[in-house]
Amino acid sequence: MTNTSRWSRVLYDGPVIVASILLAFAIDAWWNQRQERLEEQRLLRNLHAEFAESSAALAQVLDGHRLVRDRAVALAEFGASGGSLPLPDFDSPVQLVNLFTSVTTFHPKTGVLEGALSTGSLDLIRSDRLRSILAGWPQMLAEFEEQQSYLWDLTQEARPVLSASVPISQRVLTADVLQRPNRPAVAAEVSAEFMRFLTSTPGQNLSALRAQFEGFYVRDGEALLDAIRELMSLIANELP
Repeated sequence: MTNTSRWSRVLYDGPVIVASILLAFAIDAWWNQRQERLEEQRLLRNLHAEFAESSAALAQVLDGHRLVRDRAVALAEFGASGGSLPLPDFDSPVQLVNLFTSVTTFHPKTGVLEGALSTGSLDLIRSDRLRSILAGWPQMLAEFEEQQSYLWDLTQEARPVLSASVPISQRVLTADVLQRPNRPAVAAEVSAEFMRFLTSTPGQNLSALRAQFEGFYVRDGEALLDAIRELMSLIANELP
């Protein structure tokens, strides 16, 4: 092979080799990008499902807290009136006692988001705004958890006050009364000791605090629910 032929072959094969290498790199980059997009879509679908479950659960919890808030407001007004106003509407005396001693809390599932944060897969999400909100979501939940803790602490503080004011055996009438058909109104089933507690200073204070804290809970819960629904909308916009 002459030198001229050799150089001609080199000049011919060189670009072909370079083009083949560049094509291989392009195919590899395309494949990796495609895999990342599939992973992103899978993550977004799982996040959407997780937030949808939280949205439904929180909406149900908030319905209950709105009812407790309204009852606590009415109970505080009842106490402040010295019992001259009608006793608020309760399904049973037990429910009335529970207003002081129990609280329904909301704890959303966050396994998908926690996994994405711990593994760094949150970086797969291309939307800067969505990624930023998701990164700050644990802090938002922590703030709501703090609001829940106020209500929980209040119920813990109410129990010894209630026990000191009304003996357990006299908080409501006997259980057989509650089981009778066509039983009388709840006000007739509440013991005189408990009625006096409701109009006492400790009872009025506890009713007023419960009404106030329930108001805060509903306000913050509604804000959290709006944020969850906004997140779901943002996630849905990123899905095909």
